[in-house]
Amino acid sequence: MTQRIYTVRARNCEYRAAKPTLEEALIVAHEKVWQISPGEKVSIYRGTELIGEIKPMSDVREGARRAA
Repeated sequence: MTQRIYTVRARNCEYRAAKPTLEEALIVAHEKVWQISPGEKVSIYRGTELIGEIKPMSDVREGARRAA
């Protein structure tokens, strides 16, 4: 069995994950790039193929400040 290499890209940084599942690559994205600004995206590639993107739409902290 060959493992797939996933590359997680955000803020001009790359994190490689040699994991067999997309879920594991998403865990890497969450662990390595946890302070994501609204409108900023995290891209996940399998080789050179883009297989997913995460893009927060709003800042939860800002909403909490407005509600207070």
